Amino acid sequence: ADALAIAITGGGGSGADATAEITSDADTRAAVGQTGRIGLPGAAVTVQATGRNEAAATTNGGTGGGITVSVMLPTARVGGAVEAAFDGTVVEGPVAGAAAGAATLDVKAIGENIATATAKVANVSLAGGAGATADARVTADADTVASVGQTAVIAVSGKLTVDARTQGQNNRAFAKSEGGSGGVFVSASVMRADRSEEHTS
Repeated sequence: ADALAIAITGGGGSGADATAEITSDADTRAAVGQTGRIGLPGAAVTVQATGRNEAAATTNGGTGGGITVSVMLPTARVGGAVEAAFDGTVVEGPVAGAAAGAATLDVKAIGENIATATAKVANVSLAGGAGATADARVTADADTVASVGQTAVIAVSGKLTVDARTQGQNNRAFAKSEGGSGGVFVSASVMRADRSEEHTS
């Protein structure tokens, strides 16, 4: 998800507000439910969910001078989860030819969540009491979870692996307020960058 707001109008009291959000509805999920039955003797069975969520929001002061803004508020939020779950049956007996239902069972969840918010104040004037605040958050909803349910029945001849991990940049929030050349900052102007990684697994 990407959002860009550019301050291009003159005069006072204007604002530049950009919001990019990946909500908790944007889950990546792989699952075998309670009714799932697997009988593959000698086979490696894998249930894997892999997800990468990235939200970037930028407010840009533009390229011309003489722009006065009262507020610049880029906001980036990532809240999508990655989940792999097994709650079915890896059977033995008649379905599996009286052998173990599989050689191995791997349940894996692999996630990466990145939120980036940037306020670029170059070539704008921040009015009195104004602010440029970049806010980037990877929320507590951005879980990476691998699980085996309480009702699962598993008969394997080898290993059962349940693995949840992050990859790449893991869970990262980047917030930056940049005051480049050409800007005018009057009294009570504020530049701030806030970042939060509420969950890291």
